[in-house]
Amino acid sequence: RFRVFLGLFNLAMAEVGPRDADEAPQLRMLFNIKERTKKEVAKMQYLLASMCGFYRSFPRAIQWKLVQSATLAIFIRNEIVFRQGEAGDKMYVVLTGQFVCLRDEKGDEANADPGGGSYLRKSTSKNSFPGYQLIGYIGAGASFGETSILTELPRKMTVRSVGRAECIVF
Repeated sequence: RFRVFLGLFNLAMAEVGPRDADEAPQLRMLFNIKERTKKEVAKMQYLLASMCGFYRSFPRAIQWKLVQSATLAIFIRNEIVFRQGEAGDKMYVVLTGQFVCLRDEKGDEANADPGGGSYLRKSTSKNSFPGYQLIGYIGAGASFGETSILTELPRKMTVRSVGRAECIVF
C-alpha cells in the first residue's frame, strides 16, 4: 500500500520546473541575501511553490519555515550529492542543471525506493555507469532525497550531478 501511495503521490506532485527564465536567477539572488526581509522570504516561498510540486504540497506555515532555513548548494560536474546507504537528513529541489540517480548493482532490490522512482525521467541510452544500475535523471523543479526523511530509511540510491547544477537544500 505504501508503494502505491508514494507512486500516486509522485504522479500528483508532478514537478514543473521554473516557468520562465527569470525564476531561477531571482531565487539565486534571494539566496545570496544574508539577512532576508519578510517580503524576500515571501517571494522565495512563492517562487518555490510555483516550480516544485512537493514543496507546494506543504501548508503555507511549513513552507515559510522551510524557506527560511533553506540554503543554495552548487555542484560541479560528477559531484556526488549523497551515496546509497547513507542516512538522509536533507532534501533537495533542483534549481538548475541535471542529476543522475544510480543504484549499486550489488544493492538489495527488495529495499528499492518505495516510490519506485516515478518522478524520474527514464533513460533509454546504454548504461555508462559500470557497477551501477541507471535509475534515471532529475532536472529543474524536481525534488529528491525526501523519501529518506519521510521513512527514516537509508538513501536508496546514489545521486550525482551531470554537469554544473544548483539545488535548494532543506
